[in-house]
Parts: sequence; C-alpha cells; structure tokens
Amino acid sequence: MKRLLILLMFLFACSGDEEEIIPTYTLELRYSGDELTFFEISLPNYVLDVTSQNQTFTLDKWMPKIEDVTVTLTFSCEIDTNLYSGDVLVNFYEDKKTVLYVQSVASCNPDVVVLYE
Repeated sequence: MKRLLILLMFLFACSGDEEEIIPTYTLELRYSGDELTFFEISLPNYVLDVTSQNQTFTLDKWMPKIEDVTVTLTFSCEIDTNLYSGDVLVNFYEDKKTVLYVQSVASCNPDVVVLYE
C-alpha cells in the first residue's frame, strides 16, 4: 500500500509540470540610405531574410544567450557587386526592442548603432 501511495504521489507531481514559456524578443533593422542593400541577418538559432531595409523581426525560439550576442549583417554595396558582412554585438530584453540603426556608410562600411527602445 505504501508503494502504491508513493507511486501515485510521483505521478501527480510529474503531471503538474507545465511547458516552459520561451520569451520573445524583437529585432529591428533601420536603414534609410541607398548605398547598401541588406540580404540577411544571422544570430544563434536564426537566419533572417531581409526583404526591406526597415524591417522588424520577432525572435521566438530558444536563444542560447541574450547578452553580447553576435549579429551578422550580410549586404551588398552600390559601388560593386560583392557581398559583405559585418558583426554587431547586441543584448536582448523582453520589454525592449533591439534596433540596428545604420547611421552612416563610408566606403561600403556601415556605422551600425545599437538602440534599445
């Protein structure tokens, strides 16, 4: 009888487990110039296709970390037909949007400022 009671207690304890809620984060690309064309943004667990130079993405998969995350931007430049890439370190917050704001471009090198709104 004791064993049955212990088994029932174990079953009830296990059945109460709920699925883990994965937080969502928002990443936005902002660029108003015409020197660059962005194609892709990649970060751990994500490869995001860029279809607009001003675009917002919702990140809703599990992320291995949310601080000092390397985000890689892949783009072309109007000067030539080569593809370029550049890395930016960002943080993600549940209550704020992480913005990659391309402030200026010099010789196919974007100056990307990270904002948190």
